[in-house]
Amino acid sequence: MKQQDRYCFPAVFTYEPGQEIAVVFPDLDVATSGETQDDAFRSARELLGCVLFGMEEDGEKIPTPSSLESLHMDANERSALIDVYMPAVRLAKSGKAVYPIVLTPDPSGGYAVRVPGLDINTEGDTVPECIDMAREAIGLWGICEEDSGRAVPAPASLSPEHEPGEIVTLVDVDFDTYRRS
Repeated sequence: MKQQDRYCFPAVFTYEPGQEIAVVFPDLDVATSGETQDDAFRSARELLGCVLFGMEEDGEKIPTPSSLESLHMDANERSALIDVYMPAVRLAKSGKAVYPIVLTPDPSGGYAVRVPGLDINTEGDTVPECIDMAREAIGLWGICEEDSGRAVPAPASLSPEHEPGEIVTLVDVDFDTYRRS
């Protein structure tokens, strides 16, 4: 069975004073939460990817998403469609490390590149060059961390915060490849 590249499921966001924002996917019977609306959306997207990946791996049938109109909500609830790009999720689960990078256009040309959470910065003239430079920097950094006896952390999120006009993409890194080279 061919796997879909993108899924879009409705989620119900529940707002209660003094509590995190609860997020429920009624079609999948799973839930998460977030302290802020952005955090709740990010958590929802990550949960959706994990759940759907698990269903794919287990050979389970993925249900047809309900329409937003079919959801019944209380006064403190709102609905939204959450989408997830599965090739990125599958890659992240493949054994390779996957890190988000943020490309900031430089007014004089090219891009400044940062790897959120790792204190790694680089640059490049084109988007493909930026991806290659980031992969190289992350790979070499990871080997240094391992050689120093420190664990290489996974990214805190695959959907980092960024400014309008910045480009966010994912970079896969196989640390074993860098170890061998």
